[in-house]
Amino acid sequence: MATCVQINESGYLFAVDTPLQECSALVIQTVAEYKQSTIDIPAADIVTAFSWSFGLVVVVGYFPGYAIGIAKKLINKA
Repeated sequence: MATCVQINESGYLFAVDTPLQECSALVIQTVAEYKQSTIDIPAADIVTAFSWSFGLVVVVGYFPGYAIGIAKKLINKA
């Protein structure tokens, strides 16, 4: 459980009964709370997201552009 702490004159931390919303000094949390508040993205997920994004750019951008280029060539020949 997270706890509000303050530093005394000697540099030591001591817990105070101040609610976390009103804590003006430091908040100490447990390892479990820290791990819960962070996120770890596996490399495989990053590669998958990049691959789908790149593929989408190719499908949406390149292929219609290729078809438009062919249409322009056909129109210019006529």
